Amino acid sequence: MRKQPRKSNLLVNIGKGVLVVEFAALCVAYYYWRKMNHSQAYRYQLSKEHPNILAGYYKVGEYLDSKNSVRLYDKRCWGIDSE
Repeated sequence: MRKQPRKSNLLVNIGKGVLVVEFAALCVAYYYWRKMNHSQAYRYQLSKEHPNILAGYYKVGEYLDSKNSVRLYDKRCWGIDSE
């Protein structure tokens, strides 16, 4: 006779799967944040294709550091009038 898997084993395996997926999502998010943080060309590309994502990046940076002036620097370099 075969033993049937216990439900607690199933829950543990599902929990492990969720942790793996969350860790992978964290790694992907970190990769793109680092890319935005280090590449002005990538930020320019985002400003054209996904301005909401770039606005969120700027807001988080300004919230964490009130002296953060990446948005103004980018606008000056791109020739955009800042508000």
